[in-house]
Amino acid sequence: MSHGASPPRRAQRQSLAAGARAERVQAAIYAISEAASSAPTLDALFPAIHTAVGDLLPAANFYIALYDADHDRLSFPYFVDEVDPAPEPKPLGRGVTEYVLRTGEPLLASPSVAADLERDGEIELIGAPSIDWLGVPLKLGDTTFGVLVVQSYTPGIRYGEDDKAILQFVSRQVAMAIERTRAQEALRASEQRLRDIIEHSTNMFYSHTPDHVLTYVSPQSRQFFDC
Repeated sequence: MSHGASPPRRAQRQSLAAGARAERVQAAIYAISEAASSAPTLDALFPAIHTAVGDLLPAANFYIALYDADHDRLSFPYFVDEVDPAPEPKPLGRGVTEYVLRTGEPLLASPSVAADLERDGEIELIGAPSIDWLGVPLKLGDTTFGVLVVQSYTPGIRYGEDDKAILQFVSRQVAMAIERTRAQEALRASEQRLRDIIEHSTNMFYSHTPDHVLTYVSPQSRQFFDC
Protein backbone atom coordinates (compact mmCIF):
# COMPACT_ATOMS: atom_id res chain seq x y z
CA MET A 1 0.00 0.00 0.00
CA SER A 2 1.34 3.41 -0.98
CA HIS A 3 1.47 6.15 1.62
CA GLY A 4 2.46 9.01 -0.68
CA ALA A 5 5.56 9.95 -2.58
CA SER A 6 8.88 8.59 -1.41
CA PRO A 7 11.38 11.04 0.15
CA PRO A 8 13.55 11.15 -3.01
CA ARG A 9 10.54 11.99 -5.17
CA ARG A 10 9.35 14.65 -2.75
CA ALA A 11 12.81 16.15 -2.70
CA GLN A 12 12.91 16.11 -6.50
CA ARG A 13 9.54 17.87 -6.75
CA GLN A 14 10.62 20.46 -4.18
CA SER A 15 13.84 21.05 -6.09
CA LEU A 16 11.96 21.52 -9.36
CA ALA A 17 9.49 23.89 -7.70
CA ALA A 18 12.32 25.93 -6.17
CA GLY A 19 14.06 26.11 -9.53
CA ALA A 20 10.91 27.29 -11.29
CA ARG A 21 10.32 29.89 -8.58
CA ALA A 22 13.89 31.17 -8.92
CA GLU A 23 13.42 31.50 -12.68
CA ARG A 24 10.23 33.54 -12.16
CA VAL A 25 12.01 35.81 -9.69
CA GLN A 26 14.87 36.41 -12.12
CA ALA A 27 12.40 37.13 -14.90
CA ALA A 28 10.60 39.64 -12.68
CA ILE A 29 13.85 41.38 -11.77
CA TYR A 30 14.80 41.58 -15.44
CA ALA A 31 11.38 43.01 -16.32
CA ILE A 32 11.70 45.68 -13.62
CA SER A 33 15.20 46.56 -14.79
CA GLU A 34 14.01 46.87 -18.38
CA ALA A 35 11.09 49.05 -17.27
CA ALA A 36 13.46 51.33 -15.37
CA SER A 37 15.51 51.75 -18.55
CA SER A 38 12.54 52.55 -20.77
CA ALA A 39 9.89 54.19 -18.55
CA PRO A 40 10.15 57.97 -18.85
CA THR A 41 8.22 58.64 -15.64
CA LEU A 42 7.23 56.98 -12.38
CA ASP A 43 3.65 56.85 -13.64
CA ALA A 44 4.88 54.61 -16.46
CA LEU A 45 7.17 52.57 -14.22
CA PHE A 46 4.73 51.62 -11.47
CA PRO A 47 2.32 49.51 -13.59
CA ALA A 48 5.30 47.52 -14.91
CA ILE A 49 6.42 46.83 -11.34
CA HIS A 50 2.88 45.73 -10.48
CA THR A 51 2.82 43.32 -13.41
CA ALA A 52 6.21 41.86 -12.46
CA VAL A 53 5.17 41.30 -8.83
CA GLY A 54 1.86 39.83 -10.00
CA ASP A 55 3.80 37.17 -11.91
CA LEU A 56 5.29 36.01 -8.61
CA LEU A 57 2.39 36.14 -6.14
CA PRO A 58 -1.22 37.34 -5.90
CA ALA A 59 -1.19 41.10 -6.36
CA ALA A 60 -4.76 42.20 -7.09
CA ASN A 61 -4.34 44.62 -4.19
CA PHE A 62 -1.02 46.36 -4.57
CA TYR A 63 0.42 49.72 -3.70
CA ILE A 64 3.63 51.69 -3.46
CA ALA A 65 4.04 54.30 -0.73
CA LEU A 66 6.84 56.89 -0.85
CA TYR A 67 8.05 59.11 1.97
CA ASP A 68 9.19 62.68 1.35
CA ALA A 69 11.46 63.45 4.29
CA ASP A 70 11.82 67.14 3.31
CA HIS A 71 8.10 67.72 3.73
CA ASP A 72 7.32 64.85 6.13
CA ARG A 73 4.67 63.51 3.75
CA LEU A 74 3.71 59.95 2.90
CA SER A 75 2.17 59.61 -0.55
CA PHE A 76 0.65 56.71 -2.44
CA PRO A 77 1.54 57.38 -6.09
CA TYR A 78 0.43 53.90 -7.16
CA PHE A 79 -2.54 52.30 -5.43
CA VAL A 80 -4.67 49.46 -6.79
CA ASP A 81 -7.21 48.02 -4.36
CA GLU A 82 -10.46 46.10 -4.58
CA VAL A 83 -11.95 47.85 -1.55
CA ASP A 84 -10.25 51.07 -0.47
CA PRO A 85 -9.69 54.24 -2.52
CA ALA A 86 -6.19 55.65 -2.83
CA PRO A 87 -5.27 57.66 0.28
CA GLU A 88 -4.32 61.31 -0.02
CA PRO A 89 -0.74 62.33 0.84
CA LYS A 90 -0.45 62.78 4.59
CA PRO A 91 1.98 63.29 7.47
CA LEU A 92 3.36 60.12 9.02
CA GLY A 93 0.92 58.43 11.35
CA ARG A 94 0.70 55.03 13.03
CA GLY A 95 -0.61 52.98 10.13
CA VAL A 96 0.85 49.62 9.20
CA THR A 97 2.62 51.21 6.22
CA GLU A 98 4.34 53.66 8.55
CA TYR A 99 5.31 50.76 10.81
CA VAL A 100 7.36 49.19 8.00
CA LEU A 101 8.75 52.60 7.09
CA ARG A 102 9.71 53.19 10.73
CA THR A 103 11.25 49.80 11.42
CA GLY A 104 12.81 49.23 8.00
CA GLU A 105 11.77 45.58 8.26
CA PRO A 106 9.31 43.47 6.21
CA LEU A 107 6.00 42.62 7.84
CA LEU A 108 3.55 39.79 7.17
CA ALA A 109 0.46 40.76 9.14
CA SER A 110 -2.37 38.29 9.53
CA PRO A 111 -5.42 39.57 11.46
CA SER A 112 -3.95 38.22 14.71
CA VAL A 113 -0.55 39.83 14.10
CA ALA A 114 -2.22 43.15 13.24
CA ALA A 115 -4.36 42.92 16.38
CA ASP A 116 -1.28 42.29 18.53
CA LEU A 117 0.53 45.28 17.02
CA GLU A 118 -2.51 47.47 17.58
CA ARG A 119 -2.84 46.30 21.19
CA ASP A 120 0.82 47.10 21.80
CA GLY A 121 0.33 50.60 20.42
CA GLU A 122 2.60 50.00 17.44
CA ILE A 123 -0.06 50.63 14.79
CA GLU A 124 -3.53 52.01 14.25
CA LEU A 125 -5.64 49.95 11.86
CA ILE A 126 -6.85 52.06 8.93
CA GLY A 127 -9.06 51.07 6.02
CA ALA A 128 -10.83 47.81 5.28
CA PRO A 129 -9.49 44.84 7.27
CA SER A 130 -7.42 42.46 5.17
CA ILE A 131 -6.90 38.74 5.58
CA ASP A 132 -3.18 39.15 5.02
CA TRP A 133 -1.12 42.32 4.64
CA LEU A 134 2.44 41.96 3.35
CA GLY A 135 4.75 44.96 3.14
CA VAL A 136 8.47 45.30 2.53
CA PRO A 137 10.66 48.41 2.81
CA LEU A 138 12.12 50.18 -0.19
CA LYS A 139 15.67 51.15 0.71
CA LEU A 140 18.67 52.99 -0.61
CA GLY A 141 21.55 51.93 1.58
CA ASP A 142 20.27 52.07 5.14
CA THR A 143 17.58 54.64 4.37
CA THR A 144 13.99 53.47 3.95
CA PHE A 145 12.18 55.79 1.54
CA GLY A 146 9.06 53.77 0.77
CA VAL A 147 7.03 50.61 1.18
CA LEU A 148 5.92 47.98 -1.35
CA VAL A 149 2.66 46.27 -0.34
CA VAL A 150 0.35 43.45 -1.39
CA GLN A 151 -2.72 42.44 0.57
CA SER A 152 -5.62 40.02 0.36
CA TYR A 153 -9.25 40.33 1.37
CA THR A 154 -10.03 36.76 0.27
CA PRO A 155 -9.72 33.85 2.74
CA GLY A 156 -8.46 31.55 -0.02
CA ILE A 157 -5.56 33.88 -0.86
CA ARG A 158 -2.94 33.90 1.89
CA TYR A 159 0.69 34.94 2.01
CA GLY A 160 3.51 33.05 3.69
CA GLU A 161 7.14 33.42 4.61
CA ASP A 162 8.24 32.38 1.10
CA ASP A 163 6.16 35.21 -0.34
CA LYS A 164 7.71 37.66 2.12
CA ALA A 165 11.21 36.54 1.13
CA ILE A 166 10.43 36.85 -2.59
CA LEU A 167 8.90 40.32 -2.22
CA GLN A 168 11.82 41.49 -0.09
CA PHE A 169 14.29 40.21 -2.67
CA VAL A 170 12.46 41.91 -5.54
CA SER A 171 12.12 45.14 -3.55
CA ARG A 172 15.84 45.84 -3.96
CA GLN A 173 15.43 46.05 -7.72
CA VAL A 174 12.23 48.06 -7.31
CA ALA A 175 14.02 50.60 -5.09
CA MET A 176 16.82 51.03 -7.63
CA ALA A 177 14.32 51.36 -10.48
CA ILE A 178 12.34 54.05 -8.63
CA GLU A 179 15.47 56.01 -7.73
CA ARG A 180 16.78 55.83 -11.30
CA THR A 181 13.49 57.04 -12.77
CA ARG A 182 13.17 59.82 -10.20
CA ALA A 183 16.68 61.00 -11.06
CA GLN A 184 15.82 61.01 -14.77
CA GLU A 185 12.63 62.98 -14.09
CA ALA A 186 14.57 65.51 -11.99
CA LEU A 187 17.22 65.88 -14.72
CA ARG A 188 14.61 66.49 -17.41
CA ALA A 189 12.85 69.05 -15.20
CA SER A 190 16.14 70.84 -14.55
CA GLU A 191 16.96 70.89 -18.25
CA GLN A 192 13.52 72.28 -19.03
CA ARG A 193 13.89 75.04 -16.43
CA LEU A 194 17.27 75.97 -17.92
CA ARG A 195 15.81 75.99 -21.42
CA ASP A 196 12.94 78.22 -20.24
CA ILE A 197 15.43 80.66 -18.69
CA ILE A 198 17.54 80.77 -21.84
CA GLU A 199 14.61 81.18 -24.21
CA HIS A 200 13.12 84.03 -22.19
CA SER A 201 16.44 85.79 -21.72
CA THR A 202 17.40 88.89 -23.71
CA ASN A 203 20.89 87.44 -24.13
CA MET A 204 21.89 85.27 -27.05
CA PHE A 205 22.86 81.62 -26.51
CA TYR A 206 24.02 78.88 -28.81
CA SER A 207 25.94 75.63 -28.60
CA HIS A 208 27.95 73.68 -31.12
CA THR A 209 30.00 70.53 -31.57
CA PRO A 210 33.84 70.57 -31.61
CA ASP A 211 33.70 70.89 -35.40
CA HIS A 212 31.40 73.93 -35.06
CA VAL A 213 28.11 72.34 -36.05
CA LEU A 214 25.34 74.18 -34.24
CA THR A 215 23.30 72.01 -31.87
CA TYR A 216 21.21 74.75 -30.25
CA VAL A 217 20.35 78.34 -31.11
CA SER A 218 18.20 80.42 -28.77
CA PRO A 219 15.25 82.38 -30.20
CA GLN A 220 17.12 85.66 -29.63
CA SER A 221 20.12 84.37 -31.60
CA ARG A 222 17.88 83.16 -34.45
CA GLN A 223 16.17 86.55 -34.55
CA PHE A 224 19.48 88.43 -34.52
CA PHE A 225 21.03 86.31 -37.27
CA ASP A 226 17.70 85.97 -39.10
CA CYS A 227 17.97 82.16 -39.19
